[in-house]
Amino acid sequence: MAERKKYEVLGVSDFARRWGISLKEMPKGCVALIARGDFHYRRLDKNERDAAILKILKQFDTYDNVKKSIADGDGKKRWMREWKSVFEAFVAGGYDTERLVPPYFRPQIVRLDGDFAMPASPHFSIDAYTVLRRWIIETYFKKAHAIYEFGCGTGFNVAEIAKLCPGVEVHGLDWTPYSARIIQSFSPQFGNRAHGHVFNMLNTDPKFCLSSGAVVLTVGAMEQLNTRFEPFLLYLIRQKPALVVHIEPIVEIADTNTLFDFLAVSFGARRRYLTGFLPRLRALEKNGKIRIVKIQNTRIGSLYHDSYSLIAWKPL
Repeated sequence: MAERKKYEVLGVSDFARRWGISLKEMPKGCVALIARGDFHYRRLDKNERDAAILKILKQFDTYDNVKKSIADGDGKKRWMREWKSVFEAFVAGGYDTERLVPPYFRPQIVRLDGDFAMPASPHFSIDAYTVLRRWIIETYFKKAHAIYEFGCGTGFNVAEIAKLCPGVEVHGLDWTPYSARIIQSFSPQFGNRAHGHVFNMLNTDPKFCLSSGAVVLTVGAMEQLNTRFEPFLLYLIRQKPALVVHIEPIVEIADTNTLFDFLAVSFGARRRYLTGFLPRLRALEKNGKIRIVKIQNTRIGSLYHDSYSLIAWKPL
């Protein structure tokens, strides 16, 4: 590791700034997580930055011929394999929910405040996400009657929400049955308050009804729908949850006049990631169908794009 003096560090005020809140609004649980984590990082030198950009550009060639979103075709097969593997490891590991961290949280260069950065710790990405998730839970979920995560993957968010929101029913929904099996397997650890369901966001089931006063969460799930989010969006409007919170890459809040953001938006376009969602929400708000509560670019992400932009809205 390079000498620590070459590193900067994210503190409580840095996290508060990227969420658009004051220090007084920062939950104590988040402060504790920040204190425990290693959030040191350094900026890349010229050669490292050039290498990072070249790596992204080479990915363009890989995805230039992609015709379908990740939610279709080979992408569906991939996630079936991934979550089956996670389920088997979870069972073999004695149902330890710490084993549910998705494999895409890996040591890598990150996007941070408009430039690339090299974390000192291999756990930087998952630790930063954990702080963000804790803030969302403390800010938006504590008064919820029930919580539903659509596109829940391994169920690791469901387990954390069930732990931090005692007495609340927590539901995880995903199109692969392995996600539901994982959640049903760990549910006894949380008083059987965690429930797994099979649900296809591209072909919504109108018979699946949300509880009154429910809060909805998606994390990197809308991302995979590309432009095909309308059925799920209309489903949510009809169900009228108390609040919907998305943690997703939102290309419309990027500044494509900069090389840094242009690369991210171009990568997302080639991957057939989410696009058009924020303009659609704004149109619905203008027509009196919903109210947008918060839009926040958290200015943090993976090498390829800003993964954790925040949108919160509610049906009217």
